Amino acid sequence: MNSYLIAYDVDTTTDVPKSPSQVYADIKGKIESFPVHGQLTESCWLILSTATHVAIRDALKGVMRSSDRLLVLKSAKVAAWHNLKTDAKWVRDNI
Repeated sequence: MNSYLIAYDVDTTTDVPKSPSQVYADIKGKIESFPVHGQLTESCWLILSTATHVAIRDALKGVMRSSDRLLVLKSAKVAAWHNLKTDAKWVRDNI
């Protein structure tokens, strides 16, 4: 199993197509479906999984809206992300 860090931001400025509280609940439920998981901060989790970082990102994106933000990091500089505030090139160069 590999260790992954999951961090996300839910866009609280919109409730389309679903409310931020529903998005939080859906993300939490999806993360808690992994057998080994721990909540590190309000929106940062650590999980163990045999899935890839891309598969984990895609599973979580399935319960998020396009304006929400998501980062999935494998324990050693392997990452997949969606809609970060920081420039993608900077993230690739500095992760």
